[in-house]
Amino acid sequence: MVALVQAAQLEPITRETVLGLLNRMAPSRTEQGVRYMAAWCRQNMRLINEPFEILQPPAWLLEEIASGRRPWGDCDDMTMLLSSLTVGAGLHTQIVAIRPPDDPEFRHVFPEVWLDGFWIPMDATSRRYPPADWERLAVEC
Repeated sequence: MVALVQAAQLEPITRETVLGLLNRMAPSRTEQGVRYMAAWCRQNMRLINEPFEILQPPAWLLEEIASGRRPWGDCDDMTMLLSSLTVGAGLHTQIVAIRPPDDPEFRHVFPEVWLDGFWIPMDATSRRYPPADWERLAVEC
């Protein structure tokens, strides 16, 4: 996932989208600015439960959105899309996978952005924070 986010930074569609969002939003290096990006992702993608895992490259998702389509994806697709935007805006970002205690499989993934000395969860699929007792694995972008 991190490799796809990093690759998206080389794509013109990522730069164009980030610049367009930065021109329309509150200061980008604030929680409010990043939440605007998360809301934009929610508004422009359809969240689904995939029957099997498919990772859709962020640049492809942005091309679909720019073409007037509303692509679908699950939490990992939304995470990569939002992470590509936050990294493109120059924000230190990490991807966090979580799982319930004693569960061998990670059940959800979301990005966190480093703002004002703290990692702030920026889940584009939900406005709720994950349960505090779930195990976390974070990988920086």
